[in-house]
Parts: sequence; structure tokens; C-alpha cells
Amino acid sequence: MRDFFVSYGYPLKILDDAWNRVFKISRTDALIPRPEQSSRRTKLTMAYHPHNLVARKIVFNNLSILQAAPDAGEVFDEPPLVVYRRAKNIRDILVRSRISASHDS
Repeated sequence: MRDFFVSYGYPLKILDDAWNRVFKISRTDALIPRPEQSSRRTKLTMAYHPHNLVARKIVFNNLSILQAAPDAGEVFDEPPLVVYRRAKNIRDILVRSRISASHDS
């Protein structure tokens, strides 16, 4: 596996340090799930689309304007966390996950 990462240009020192860190963790410790870290950062949620990457760039380029505004400054005290959700596809449109109960009289 090391050769694979070396072929992609990773420095040997970084690979060796990572290898040594991994072997210090026991298997049982590695299998313990980590608790989720809650974030107070405002979430900017968008459906993923290549054009939405431009919207993200606009928000971050103008973050100082948002932080300078009195009301928005409280919301955007830290940069927003950009979150992408999967856009609907044909399967989502054709297949319903809820079954409606019919009311026969």
C-alpha cells in the first residue's frame, strides 16, 4: 500500500509517521464510534450542482460584509459550514417511500 501512495507523490516521512500512528491504536479502540461534534456554525445548505460552487465562493468572498452588518454579524460570527445535499434524481421522482391508506366505503 505504501508503494501506491509513493507513486502518487506522497512524501515518505508523512507515510511513515501515519503508519506509526496507526499501529499505536488497538483494534478495539479503532472500532469505538466517535461522538458527533456539534457545531454552532451556521449551515449553508444547497443541493449539489457545479454552479452552486460559485455561490459558495461569493459567500466567502463577501463574508466581511455579512459580519459587519449588526444582525447578520451575530449569525455569521464564524464562516458558514457549506453542506451539499444530493439533488433529486429520476428514482426519487418515480418511487414513493410512503404508502397511502385507502379509505374504502
